[in-house]
Amino acid sequence: MGLWRTLLRSVGSLRLAVVLMALLLCALIAGTLCESARGTAAAQAWVYHAGWFIGLLGLLAANVLAAMLVRVPFRRDQTGFVITHVGILVTLTGSLITYRWGERGWLNLVEGSSSSQMVTSCQAVSVESDGSLQEFPLKLNPSKPSRGLPRRLATIFGVEFTAQRYLPNSRWDDGYQPASPPAPAAVSLVLSYQGVEVTRWLSTASESSRVVQVGGIPVSLRVADMPGEAGEVEGAQPTADAESTSAREAISTSIPAALSGKGRLIIEVDGMSWTVNVTIGADEPTSLGDTGLAVRTVNYLPHAVVGPGGSVTNQSDRPVNPMVVYEIIGPAGAERRMAFARFPHFSDMHRRHHTYPELSARFEAPAELQQPTGVELVLAPGGDMRFVLRLADRPAVHGPVVVGEPLAADVLGVDLRVEQILPHARAADEPQALPYDPKRDAEGASPSLQVLLRRDDAEQSVWLPFGRGRTVEVDDVSLELTFGQQRTTLPFRVQLEEFAIDHYPGTQRPAMFRSRVVLTDAQRGVEVRKAIEMNDPLDYREFMLHQSSYHTDGKQTVSVLGVSRDPGWTIVLVGYVMLMLGMAVTLGTRVRRRLRQDGGR
Repeated sequence: MGLWRTLLRSVGSLRLAVVLMALLLCALIAGTLCESARGTAAAQAWVYHAGWFIGLLGLLAANVLAAMLVRVPFRRDQTGFVITHVGILVTLTGSLITYRWGERGWLNLVEGSSSSQMVTSCQAVSVESDGSLQEFPLKLNPSKPSRGLPRRLATIFGVEFTAQRYLPNSRWDDGYQPASPPAPAAVSLVLSYQGVEVTRWLSTASESSRVVQVGGIPVSLRVADMPGEAGEVEGAQPTADAESTSAREAISTSIPAALSGKGRLIIEVDGMSWTVNVTIGADEPTSLGDTGLAVRTVNYLPHAVVGPGGSVTNQSDRPVNPMVVYEIIGPAGAERRMAFARFPHFSDMHRRHHTYPELSARFEAPAELQQPTGVELVLAPGGDMRFVLRLADRPAVHGPVVVGEPLAADVLGVDLRVEQILPHARAADEPQALPYDPKRDAEGASPSLQVLLRRDDAEQSVWLPFGRGRTVEVDDVSLELTFGQQRTTLPFRVQLEEFAIDHYPGTQRPAMFRSRVVLTDAQRGVEVRKAIEMNDPLDYREFMLHQSSYHTDGKQTVSVLGVSRDPGWTIVLVGYVMLMLGMAVTLGTRVRRRLRQDGGR
């Protein structure tokens, strides 16, 4: 008995309590800083849901319980002490219940749609076969992706699933990798503009993969039957030499002060569109309704050429590559952009760096100014490659392809390069691993999972991209596999009737956004209508729905409603009340004791 009380005194000592409270305070500070710098997912993975943090709370609970047990039987003046310590234990118990059985997720809704499927932050693999669907969750550590792998996951439809490798951040490129003959040829093209690159692949595997649009230019690939065929192009002229380049530079590049009939800008802001005629020299900008923005055209170049560092010059007065410079005027100042008639996606390459990302523009030049341009890449049997550039009203231009060097930049007006030539290639079936970043703001980045499937003596290893289904055949069994976020069915259905955004006066900055929803519980025959705002959630049964965020999916605005179920909240609330009551009783006991001591003097 003496040894037991000694152990209780050690575990429940005030010194240990101070140490634990100090460690807990440091952990909370670390969690706050981690969440601010790396995001909520990282803070949960590294702090709040980590084993060491749960263990620290467990030690605190053991210290509080031991401090109580060592004082049994309690005296009357220890009532506040007991209530306070029981309140701490009740609070920790409620938190543990929420951690173990609570639910967190989101509902993604567009106007008029309804759903009862809540998307959670937990990752899972769903398997569908013959109309039957099964799902099993995954517990993977993004900061230590190789921990616990390979790991047997489950056996579904007679197929055993084993997780082999996990990439928390990866990119799937529709690319190719070297293969043995007689595999078809493949070429990667890169369109570069101001440090932003767009990659496209060509392959002779099929007619659909042989031709691709790169920035509005149709580029095709073919393999020559004979070594000399790639260099013999009927009606083609070699690319510009030094003499023709000097002659082209001698052409005056001055543009008249006022130009009209050069095309139009199609402006889109938050689903609304305006048409602005390209008229250089106009002093008055065109107002874009009540958006608080205005647009005016600044310059027009008929033969624009993008040089090093993104500089743009005009090479001639021929409409080879029409381009317009326009200016957006708004509350945050003026912003200049460029739009190309034949490269409508150039502006989108820099959208996240724009001052007004909500505005997009497309330049449409008259039909006579848009000369159809086509590039054909011809691969010789020896591995050499040449290009043929065909224009509508000019002889074709041809020349050798140098990997990494622009193709006829003086004619095309853009930096279009052949990055890789694969005489024999097969489609890539593996993702490219990227450094882990919890915010994952790299374009096209997402997790990937490699799974090994076994059935009898047959086995197959496949990579699953996040959020995209993949059909796999294993020993005559067809499976539809999807690696993504786990979904939970709610006991009710939510329909979004209307989503509204309030803006600050004179600007496009959101001030408040709300979702008018109808919650229907068919089992209980209950229907609830509510306008959910950022600080005005909807409480129903054990669930709380709050306005989390919104985003634009194409031309539709998606309202993101956060959904949470906290089964331990009532217990935590009781614990908080007991803590306040216990501290009040303790204070009152000490005051009465002090008064008695003063009265006895």
